[in-house]
Amino acid sequence: MEETKLHNEGLDPEFTHEPVPLQYRKSFATVAGTWFGYPMSLSNAVFGGMIVGYLGVKDGLLAILIGALLLFAYVGALSYRAGNTGMNFPLMAKTSFGTKGYAIVTAFLATTGIGWFAFQTGLTGNMIHSTFGINEYLMTALGGVFYIWLVFVGIRALSIIGWFAAPMFLILSIVAIIFAMEEFSFTQLVNYQPKHTTPIEVFSIGAAISIVFGGFSDAGTMTADYTRWAKNGRHSVWAAFTAFPVADFIAYAVGGLIVATGIIANPTVDGGNFMLFLTGHNTLLSILLFLFVFINLGASCSHCLYNGAITWANITGKKLKTMIAIIGVLGTVAALAGVWGLFPYWLNLLGIFIPPVGGIMILDQLVFRKNELSQDAPAWKVMPFITWALASGIAALVYWKAPYASYAVIGVISAIIIHSVSFFATNSKSKVSIEGGNIS
Repeated sequence: MEETKLHNEGLDPEFTHEPVPLQYRKSFATVAGTWFGYPMSLSNAVFGGMIVGYLGVKDGLLAILIGALLLFAYVGALSYRAGNTGMNFPLMAKTSFGTKGYAIVTAFLATTGIGWFAFQTGLTGNMIHSTFGINEYLMTALGGVFYIWLVFVGIRALSIIGWFAAPMFLILSIVAIIFAMEEFSFTQLVNYQPKHTTPIEVFSIGAAISIVFGGFSDAGTMTADYTRWAKNGRHSVWAAFTAFPVADFIAYAVGGLIVATGIIANPTVDGGNFMLFLTGHNTLLSILLFLFVFINLGASCSHCLYNGAITWANITGKKLKTMIAIIGVLGTVAALAGVWGLFPYWLNLLGIFIPPVGGIMILDQLVFRKNELSQDAPAWKVMPFITWALASGIAALVYWKAPYASYAVIGVISAIIIHSVSFFATNSKSKVSIEGGNIS
């Protein structure tokens, strides 16, 4: 049997094309570990520093908290469905978009996840090179190989590296804040305001919320790939809670507080990258920093690769391990080629086009069709695609015309409203048609 063979090889059966049976579900600690260590990353600290660098401490932390809480509502709802059914993201998408139509939606989200994998893998080599002077291409390739291996091992490895990544992040964050606070008082920290003046049209609380929400909208929408392993829906929701708002807020807030100390010379560019001033103190700290880059960014990279591989395995019908290898190599090559210049556009893409997908799936599966499974769905469901296009268009319009508003959140709300109207309108017409047929 396939599951027994995988266990003998030290690997997890992944149930790529079917729900996870109850006997294979994991403990709460394992499922929480896959999520908790994911958002507690150095890249989130960088973005948190940028937000505070634009808005100041009070407004910046408020925006971060709101974004993290909204993510919990979004990810928690999708996780609840995953824990109750054992279905991964592609199986859930089949229920909402059709057994053939799902491929368009999932391919789009999986490709964005691969983009994240390429970015974070490239960031690994870049940080090691800028911090220690080691060849950037060599470290990028080494990072890619390590992250691919993690995903090969399976969900257990993602959980283990998450539980390593989070404590290391916390320890080094505390050390960084202590170093940064040597000549800085708590009152100065709380009252920090940027030295420049930024018009609301350029950066606002709403825009910051979109950064926080949009940054994890792709992985959050695909949360079922992790939370399907929980024993039930309640465990899934609590596992999501450890990531949003808890770990997510901590990671962003750390970067923001470091910027507030004034130790970062150019916070709107470098953000809360505490690696910049932690090097050169002693050998032990340097070793910890070296390991930290691979472990911390590895927690993010491995999750992105896991999401992408599961989705493409479903679309192509290939084995999961085969897709891990193919996508991992392609992502590493993209990282070696350089993806830095495209990253700002990538974030905008995530915040505009992905949140409406989650809004459709939440409403569809928790309210309208909560008893329907993927095998019961038709090949194509047209109305969800129309809703996706309209809601994404509204989010894009807000982004271009009202950048001070949170376009990512507006995209979710628009999808929920439009999908509700279309669902009731369609079902009302069907009812009238059936009644008319009976009368005639």
